[in-house]
Amino acid sequence: MIWVIFTSFILIGVFLEALVIKIPFALLLIILAIVFSKKAWIILLSIPIGLTVDFLLFRIIGTTSLFFIVMISLFLGYSKKFEIESIGFVIFATLISTFFYFIIFGADNILLQMILSLVFAILGFFIALIIKEKTTTSKPLYLDKIP
Repeated sequence: MIWVIFTSFILIGVFLEALVIKIPFALLLIILAIVFSKKAWIILLSIPIGLTVDFLLFRIIGTTSLFFIVMISLFLGYSKKFEIESIGFVIFATLISTFFYFIIFGADNILLQMILSLVFAILGFFIALIIKEKTTTSKPLYLDKIP
């Protein structure tokens, strides 16, 4: 269920990024995937996403995928020492990655686009948190106290 929702958000994000607004939605969704799954397979997922973004934006094929792989590797390395499932990490990761994304791939109003990206990332974080809480099964509180 979660992967169907995530896949649909990725597809919508890629097409919004390529056709409507120049906010790196695919990058933001990959950051959220890192935060909530902390798995290395996200690197493999980022390759076709990056290739699709390159194809739709008429860039050199593979540049976005390479950027995604570098950022994912940095954030996964960071996750080994620190807790990344927090709003602080989402803010940090979004600001750093979108700054470099806009510098490398060119943007007109970097500061405005970074702020908009940050707003979308924070909204996405809280939506993902709500979805995670709804889909995880937990014991009733009185069962937690039984040894």
